Amino acid sequence: MIIASSLMVLTLSISQQVDTPAPSQAEIAARFTKAATVGFSRWDKDADGYITLRESTRAIADKSNKGDEAAAIATLHTILREPGLRVSAIRLEQVREPARRPLGLFNWNKQFELLAAAVNAPRGPLFGPGAPQIDGIRQGLEGDCYLIATMGAQANLHPDKLRAMFKELPDDRVEVQFHGASIVVDGLSDSERALAATSADQGTWISIIEKAWGTALLKLQRESFGNALDRAGGGGNPTTVIQMLTGRKAILNQIIVEDGLNDVMRQLDYSFRSAMEEKRLVCAGTDRRSLPPGLVPTHAYAVLGYDPTTRQVTMWNPWGKDFMPEGGSGPRTGYETKKGKFMLPLADFARIFDRVMIQSASRLGDD
Repeated sequence: MIIASSLMVLTLSISQQVDTPAPSQAEIAARFTKAATVGFSRWDKDADGYITLRESTRAIADKSNKGDEAAAIATLHTILREPGLRVSAIRLEQVREPARRPLGLFNWNKQFELLAAAVNAPRGPLFGPGAPQIDGIRQGLEGDCYLIATMGAQANLHPDKLRAMFKELPDDRVEVQFHGASIVVDGLSDSERALAATSADQGTWISIIEKAWGTALLKLQRESFGNALDRAGGGGNPTTVIQMLTGRKAILNQIIVEDGLNDVMRQLDYSFRSAMEEKRLVCAGTDRRSLPPGLVPTHAYAVLGYDPTTRQVTMWNPWGKDFMPEGGSGPRTGYETKKGKFMLPLADFARIFDRVMIQSASRLGDD
């Protein structure tokens, strides 16, 4: 499974851009308390004085929650669904009185501020000018790096094929055509918009495909309850996404440097050469080992290019962030990154990444 911490992703993937002075922390806290207090009784469906994960899951899909209230329930939902926080329910008193809140090191108000900024960001059409393209894509609060990395690779190599997957329908619905499956989804609620991936001014396509993918997984597993975005963020592997995007088989290769670095590099060189020449999708993943600064453990990346002469690999982090190493790029300091893109030598790649997922030339169903 390849999945990054969703709470970590949020702080790196959502930025607030305003022309007016930023509100004070006291103002943010007051907005959160007011919005969560007003909405609490609506979200607490059984009126027992607690918001549970099941109740917050239902509430974030409710389009009647707007603006700050949508951001407030999304905030509570992120707390309830995060396994590491171990919060099973939230009381109204904890919303009103910060001293009663668990998770002393977790800033509820900051979480709300970031989600409210996402809710209030400008909305665009399904596709903006020049979309889809990889620049501007940012993974949101969902832990679905495996999905967004693969979508970025497809946007980079085959934007026309990616765009052809979508068909706009009446009543704010969109049909998304995966290989062997057609999924129709409603437009996102304000809360879902706050949690979903974004693509700058390219439109809403990346968040729609995120919801469609989660919907497909819910149907495949015959799950009767759950939020599609949360299901997409439940972890996964790019091989499955590659197959559903392309109708081609995907191969997962483990990188075991202990078997001999030269042999590993020879195999990677051959695989990358042929994949890039034939414009096949390639992704890579890290494990839990210690990594250079700027790189993320248990995370999926797209492989965008390979220069066989210099043996330089071009990568993309679906967080879409910038990173500037101190003292020059390298395995000790990290690699200069712009909009998620960075380059590193093939030898460094072999030592850092533990698996590579490559689209095959063989069709699904071929023997």
